[in-house]
Amino acid sequence: MSRRLRAAAVLAGGLALAGCAAEVADLNVADGGFADGSYSGVSAPDDQGGYGEVEVTIAGDDVTAVEFVLRQADGTTKGEDYGKTNGQVISEEVYARAQAGIAAAPVYAARFVETDDLDAVDVVTGASLTHGQFLEAVADALGSARA
Repeated sequence: MSRRLRAAAVLAGGLALAGCAAEVADLNVADGGFADGSYSGVSAPDDQGGYGEVEVTIAGDDVTAVEFVLRQADGTTKGEDYGKTNGQVISEEVYARAQAGIAAAPVYAARFVETDDLDAVDVVTGASLTHGQFLEAVADALGSARA
């Protein structure tokens, strides 16, 4: 099961327990059903404990701002040292892949603001883990935004 489907399934399960399952299928903010405000969400941790954290702002059925931050297991922000070992690039491939994920984070956020539709946020080549974390974190935030 893809991360997108898994995130939607987790969200659907939680809302089904609350009696709101019919509203879950649509994660397009422009379709309505979301209250104005700012909402936070987090993804599940990856194999090293890292996770994505998002803040989504909604106004009038429009996503007006999204801040997406990738964090290490200890809560620090992933930055230029992410993918290094003891401050050194041991593997160019590992480092490039790690940095591609970081570079994709603002792309995902901008695409969601542009489209208002989580399903329209496509994977950036080399950043599928970041994509999954973005989808999970936004689905978590939107779960709190249901009107």
